[in-house]
Amino acid sequence: MAEVDLYHRLCDARLRVWCRIGGLVLAASLLLPYEVIDERPQFLWRLWGELPPAAALAGVAPGAGGLLLAAAAAWGIRRGASLGALVVGVLVALAGLDRLGQDAAAWGMLPLPASFSGRAPLAVIALAATAAGANLSSRPATTLASRVALVGGVVAAAGFYLAPGRGPAPAVILVRNFAALPEVPGLTFQVGLVTIGVVAAWPALMSVVGLVVRWRRPAPRPNATLGMLSVFGFPLLLMMLLFSWYVRSSPGAAVFGAIGEAIRLTAVLGLWAAALEVLLARALGDAPSDEPPGWPLSRAAGGVGLAVAALLGLGAWLARPPDKGLRAWTLGPATAEGDALFGDLVVAWSDERSAWEARQRRDESSALAFVAVKSRARDMTQAARALDPEVGTALGELARAAHRTETTTRVWYRRVAAVNAATRDAALPYYLDPRVSVSRTGEGIRRRLLLDSYRVERVRRFAVDDDPFAVLHVRSFGARRAGHRLGRLGFSRDQQPFALVVTAETEQHFVELQDFVRTDPPSCGLAFDAARDRAMRACGAMVKRTLDADFEGARATVIAKIERHELQHQIDGPLLTVADPVQRKLVGYADETVERVNRELSAFVAQCTLAAGAPKLALVIPLRFALLQDRGVYHHAAVLLFEALAGSALRRHRHRVDPERFAAAFDELMAADDEALRARARRAHRELFGDELPVIVALDPPAASRRPE
Repeated sequence: MAEVDLYHRLCDARLRVWCRIGGLVLAASLLLPYEVIDERPQFLWRLWGELPPAAALAGVAPGAGGLLLAAAAAWGIRRGASLGALVVGVLVALAGLDRLGQDAAAWGMLPLPASFSGRAPLAVIALAATAAGANLSSRPATTLASRVALVGGVVAAAGFYLAPGRGPAPAVILVRNFAALPEVPGLTFQVGLVTIGVVAAWPALMSVVGLVVRWRRPAPRPNATLGMLSVFGFPLLLMMLLFSWYVRSSPGAAVFGAIGEAIRLTAVLGLWAAALEVLLARALGDAPSDEPPGWPLSRAAGGVGLAVAALLGLGAWLARPPDKGLRAWTLGPATAEGDALFGDLVVAWSDERSAWEARQRRDESSALAFVAVKSRARDMTQAARALDPEVGTALGELARAAHRTETTTRVWYRRVAAVNAATRDAALPYYLDPRVSVSRTGEGIRRRLLLDSYRVERVRRFAVDDDPFAVLHVRSFGARRAGHRLGRLGFSRDQQPFALVVTAETEQHFVELQDFVRTDPPSCGLAFDAARDRAMRACGAMVKRTLDADFEGARATVIAKIERHELQHQIDGPLLTVADPVQRKLVGYADETVERVNRELSAFVAQCTLAAGAPKLALVIPLRFALLQDRGVYHHAAVLLFEALAGSALRRHRHRVDPERFAAAFDELMAADDEALRARARRAHRELFGDELPVIVALDPPAASRRPE
C-alpha cells in the first residue's frame, strides 16, 4: 500500500473513532443536568414543556447530532471526506442552534445555561485548526494544508478575541482584568485572577505557538505534543479549576454538570480537529489513489450545507422575540368581586402556600398546613369561576402546580402567565406578577414562589419608531399585597408585552419630593460630607424651583419619567449591547450584575430625555443612589449615568465616587437648561450603546394622577 493511501486511511480511521466516541459523548450530554436549582439537578426531559421552542431545540440538538455522527461513522458514510463534511455541518448547526436558543431563552424569566461551545465557537475552531495544522505538518505533501490550518487558527482566535459582540472584545476584557490586578485585595485573589486569565487566553496562546513552531519545523509525527495540547489542554485546565472549586466549596451536582460540559467540549474539539485534518488533506494535499464508493466531497458538502441552512432557519424562526404592545385589551371596570378575588383570596392563598412550602423544605411536614392551603385554593378557584370560567380554570391549574414542592420556577411563571392571559381575555383589570425569593440558609439554598397582585388602572399605548409598546398603570392591594417590594416605582418583564408603573409608589415618590423642599435649606437627602451635602442641596433647590413653577406639571413629569424608564427596558430587551464603561467599572463582577447595571444605565439615560416637563427631576433618584449608597446595581448605574452626562470620570481609586468632582459635575448639570440636558442624554446613549434613542409617540393622553390620601 502506498504511503499516501496509508496516511489517508489513518486519518479517516481517526475521524471515525472520534465520530463514534464523540458522537456518543454528545448524545450522553442529554443526561447532564440542564441546570441546578436548590442544589438539585434539573434534567431536560423534566423541563421540556417549560422552555421556549428554540431553547428546547437547542437542548435536544446535541443528542440528535451525536447519534447521527455515531451512526454515520459506523454504518453510513464510507468516504472520509464526506464524513468530515457531515461533522463540520453538525457542529456548525449545534453552535448556531445553541446561540439562537440562548437568545430566545433570554426573553424569558430564566436564561438558557451557557456553554463554552455555544458562546465561543471561534475559540473552539482556533484550537481545533491548530491541532489539525500541527498534525498535517508531519508530511511534506500536506505542508500547504498545514499552513492554511495554522493561519486559520490564528485568524479564528483573532476573530474571537477582537470581535466586540454585545460588549467589549474578550481581548479588551483580558487586558482590563490584568490591569486591575494591583487593585485586587490579597495574594489569593490575585493568583486566582491570573489563573482565570491564562485559561481564558489559552486559545490565543496555542494558536500563536502553533503558527510559530510548526511553520518551518514540522511535527515528528501526527498527534505530537502540540496537537494533543490543542485538543486536550483546555478541557484539562477546566478540570483542574473545577477540582479546586469542588475542594473549596463542595457545590454538589453543579460541579459534576460542569465536568460533563468539559468532557463534551473535549469531544467537540476532537471532532473539529479530525474533520479539518481530513478535509484539508483532501483539498490541499495529495489524494488517495482509491476512494470507497459514495458522494464526492462537493456534493456531500452541498447537501450538508442545505440541511444546516434549513435547520438554522427553523431555529431563527422559533427564536423570534415576543411581540410587544397590547393590540387588543378592553379594560373593564374593577368590581367588588374582582377585588375580593385578586386582593384577598389570591394573596391569602399565596401566603399560605409559601409558608407551607417553607415548612416542607425544612422537613417539617404538616398535614393540617397542607389542608389549609388546599382550602384557600378551593375558595380562590370557586370565586374565580363565578367571575369568569376561564380565569377559574387558569387559577386551578396554578394551584395544582404550586401544591407540588418540586414545581420549577419556569412552571410557576408559565402558570401565572396563563392566569394573566385569561384575565385579559375576560377584560378584567387585574394582573399577577410572579416572583421567586432565593435565600441561602444553613441547610442550603431556599426558594419561595410568590405572587404580587395588582389592579390595572390604565393602559397606555406608545409607538416606538412605529412599533407598538404599552405601559400598564397598576395599584397594589395595600397591606394585602403579597410581598410587594416597597419603593419599586415600576418594573418590566421581557416576556410580557408591557411594562408596569406602580401608582401608589409613584404617588409616594412625589410626596417625598415635596418633603425635600420643606427642609431648610431644601435638600434631596442627608449626606455626611460637605461635597455630597452641596450636591444634595443643589438637588433640593432644583426640586423647589420646579414645584413652585408648575406643581401639577411636576406631578405629571414624575409619572412620565417612570413610564419612560420602564418603556426603555421593554425597548432594550435582554440582548442590549453592553456599554464599554460598564465593563470597565465592573471588572470581576458576575455576568448577571453586569447585565443588570447595563440595562438600568440605559433606562436612567432614557428618562432624562423627556420631551415635556422638567427632565432634571429624572436625576433625583439616580443622585441619591450615587451619593447615599456605595454599592449595588442602582449605585453603579447611577454613577455611570452622571459620568456619561458630565463627559468625565467622577471616581477615584478603587472606583469610589470622588465627592468634589461629583458635586462640581452636578452643579454644571443644574446650570444647563432643559434642552441641553436632553441633548446630553441623547448623546450619552449614542456613545454608550452605539445607537440613537428611538422616537416615541404616545397614542393615549397622559395618565391622570391623583393626590394621595
